[in-house]
Amino acid sequence: MALPENIRKVTNALLAAQARSRGGYPGARNMQQQRTIGAPMMTPVISRPANAGGSLLARHMEVGDAINDLTRRNPLDLSIEPLDIDMSFRDEPGYRPERGYDKETFLDKDGKGYIPTRVIGEHGATILTFDNDVPGGPSTYLPVDGRLRDMIMSIARKSGFGSMNINSTTGGNRTSGAHPHGRAVDINNINGLRVIDPNNAENVRHLQDLGLDEKDIAENFGPAYLRVNSMYTNKNGEVELKWENFKDKMKDKKRYKEIEDGHQNHVHLSVRLIE
Repeated sequence: MALPENIRKVTNALLAAQARSRGGYPGARNMQQQRTIGAPMMTPVISRPANAGGSLLARHMEVGDAINDLTRRNPLDLSIEPLDIDMSFRDEPGYRPERGYDKETFLDKDGKGYIPTRVIGEHGATILTFDNDVPGGPSTYLPVDGRLRDMIMSIARKSGFGSMNINSTTGGNRTSGAHPHGRAVDINNINGLRVIDPNNAENVRHLQDLGLDEKDIAENFGPAYLRVNSMYTNKNGEVELKWENFKDKMKDKKRYKEIEDGHQNHVHLSVRLIE
């Protein structure tokens, strides 16, 4: 049985609000359980924070109590219809429909939008932060190509990570490459550990491997490997994509070494240029 649409929207909003206030997903009793949130759960229980007091959240929780009562009498199987990710990014400041943002795609007239700061996926919630790795540098929470936004959301949903930090989007003072055009991000931290940390090697490879499955990806550079998704035209005149080692395409071996060394402390993911 599915909730009426208006009740479902309220439920999603309450879940997102409580998660932000508590730093986690309200259906999980601890951080470990967040990583298995995809398991069947018959009744969503919206618990009341002990410190809610007379806050707006407390008033929201009064509505939550009514929803809890309704769902106890009409249990839901969330494994059949899991909470979608819409509320996790529609609640972000950058996704308001003002300033020319499309109400359906949440992209501006140039096809750019904001990567959400929280994505609910197969294994729970992944928190995305945007801390610049340049001391005193501005936040990297900036609009990017809509295809890149969707790709990062897709990776986050499948990753099982608790958090990732995007330390570069438009690339500061860069004037060439994918960054200035909002077609690339750099990720320097996964689950609170730097990408360069040997103890994080498994997570880094997992992140890069997930990128290989994305349809719009062009570059996948990081400590695990440097690969490019090259475009070829076959004998039938059809365009095909093929993953290649960047080293095999670089004739300047000295320059390749510089690029390889430069991607030991972050993972660089980009989408293709559309001609």
